[in-house]
Amino acid sequence: MSTEKYYLKIEHLNEYYAHSISRKIVNYCLENQIKVIVVPNYEQRIDFTKRNYMKTNNFDWIGRRIIRYLKYKAFAEGIVVGTVKPYHITDVCSICGEYIKKYNQGYRPRKNYHGGQLYICPNGHRGNSFLNTAKNIGLHFLRFYS
Repeated sequence: MSTEKYYLKIEHLNEYYAHSISRKIVNYCLENQIKVIVVPNYEQRIDFTKRNYMKTNNFDWIGRRIIRYLKYKAFAEGIVVGTVKPYHITDVCSICGEYIKKYNQGYRPRKNYHGGQLYICPNGHRGNSFLNTAKNIGLHFLRFYS
């Protein structure tokens, strides 16, 4: 199989999973009577060459596709999808706003540790870094729209 065929196969898989995940999110919202979804605004393309941990990815980032499909599927079901600018949503504490250090269990916390599942801030707040990011997305949305 040629390289071009592999790229095409990966492209189709990305498309399938983006549609599948966006549908699961909308179904979850319908089951739980959620009327507003807030996501980061990733309208601009990501320059993968500036991100060492993403240099190998030349495809349209699947997260952007999920959000794009989520918007029209949610709209069809009467669910509003709001967006916030993605600046400083992953690198600050959702409790106090201080810059955080991320780490994985058994490793030392570091600044700019991409993929770290845990976080700690200078004020001692700690927890799951993905949940912290989700809280920051909601807080940014509330600050902007309230």
